[in-house]
Amino acid sequence: KNNRSKREHGRRCTGEMPYSCKICFKSFTFQQSYHKHLLYHSDDKPHVCSQCGRAFKELSTLHNHERIHSGEKPFSCETCGKCFRQRVSYLVHRRIHTNTQPYKCTACEKSFRYKVSQRTHKCPAQPPGTVIRQTGDLLQKLLQSSAILPTLQEQQPSTASPPPA
Repeated sequence: KNNRSKREHGRRCTGEMPYSCKICFKSFTFQQSYHKHLLYHSDDKPHVCSQCGRAFKELSTLHNHERIHSGEKPFSCETCGKCFRQRVSYLVHRRIHTNTQPYKCTACEKSFRYKVSQRTHKCPAQPPGTVIRQTGDLLQKLLQSSAILPTLQEQQPSTASPPPA
């Protein structure tokens, strides 16, 4: 196991991704991540709720679902006492108390607590009619740059009629 740990650590450091999905071509560093990803391409849902019959691909998702029936809310905010069924909901809630705003607009640097707020942000730093996803993705920045836009416009097929022969 020690050799495996060293090998996996090396992959993490170098960015090596030896496992590749044959369906969508997404690559993975670890075999476990690759196998988990394959579930998304499968219709198989082997984990069934004994209360309502709803089926799930992953056992952990079934366990989260079962909390709806049991009323269990194991994640409790230390600041205000509000309780949550899912850890992710608790972590998002904590941003209120810590004033954490992890999502930023790449054009105006405004910060947002929630990803949906970032996506729906109407950025005043962009000219009207400009469509930008506020993700910071390099490709999107390139597409908005004045250097690449004229090239793309030149490649658009002409809608004008061809000259008469």
